[in-house]
This record gives sequence, structure tokens and C-alpha cells, in this order.
Amino acid sequence: MEEPQAISSPVRPEPQELVRIIPDSSFLVALGVENDSHRQSAFSLLGALSPYEPYYYLYNLVIAETLNKLIHRKKISAAKAVEDFRKISKLLKNYKAGAYGFSPQMLFSRYKTFGRSLAMRKLDTNDFLIATEALSINAKIITNDAKMYRNFKKTYKGTIFFVTDRVEGIKNETPKLLEHVQQIVRTQ
Repeated sequence: MEEPQAISSPVRPEPQELVRIIPDSSFLVALGVENDSHRQSAFSLLGALSPYEPYYYLYNLVIAETLNKLIHRKKISAAKAVEDFRKISKLLKNYKAGAYGFSPQMLFSRYKTFGRSLAMRKLDTNDFLIATEALSINAKIITNDAKMYRNFKKTYKGTIFFVTDRVEGIKNETPKLLEHVQQIVRTQ
């Protein structure tokens, strides 16, 4: 994996960044843990998205959360988790890894703007930052995290997609995500 680069919200998407995806750590862990119940769905989604050449944004908070989950789920060392994460990131093909492009002023603004929403107030810090960044850069969030999905989907439909069929009571939204991606590609 390349050295992390700062990610800032693009004003205009580059052609290769037309389809923007922010994977949550739950999705990345499914790619890296062989016995994860969401693994098959995660790999199926990667295959389905591949023709659209999506650009994946891997933020430091998501990377840290993924590393931590890999260490605990696989009972491995931090060095091995980093090695595993590098393998996961290579599966994504087009990606940017790095920090949020937030200054303190941008962060304050996001909290003032989005913090009023009851759905946003229910999210933990990482999920709030992921969600607000997705809204800011017009990206789609892919997740297997039922809590994040339930708290965010009511207010911001079309931004977050639950991409597994392994949780009772929540439908796999891969077909909806693909419809959104196709619409993005068609309108460009």
C-alpha cells in the first residue's frame, strides 16, 4: 500500500472518480476474515461493482478500526493485521488512503450542519465522520453494520447501502446500490 495521502473533498470528480465508495470497516473486515458471515456478499459486491471502476476512499479512522477488528477477530499481531490490510486494499483496485481533509473549522461546520439530525446524533464519532464525508463528496457508503445502517438510512436514503443478506430483518441492498451506480454512470 502506498504511503497515505490526505483526502480532501473534491470540487469536481475526476473521470476515474465518478463512482465514489466509502467502505465501512465491517465491509473491509468481511474481505479479510475467511470465516466472516458477510464474506461472500462482500466479494460478490466487489465483482458486481468492478465494471463501473469505482473509486474507494479508505480513511484513516476506517483503516484503524479495520486493523483493530482484524487483530481481535483473527487473534493476530499488529504487523500481521497491517499485512492483511494491504491485501484487502489491493482487492479494491482504485483507492485513496489517508486522513480526512478536515480542518477544525470544517469539523465544527459539519457538526453544526449535520449534528441537528436525530439520525446523525445516534452515530458514533467514526460513523458520523464517514457519513458526513459521504454526503459532502456524493459518495456511497457500503456497510454490514446494522446499527450504523439503521441510524443513517432513514434520513439519507441513497447514500448508505447494507450489502449483506446475513442479518435478519434487513434486506441486502446490493441491487439498489448497483442501480444508483448505473444512474451515476448514465448521467455523465
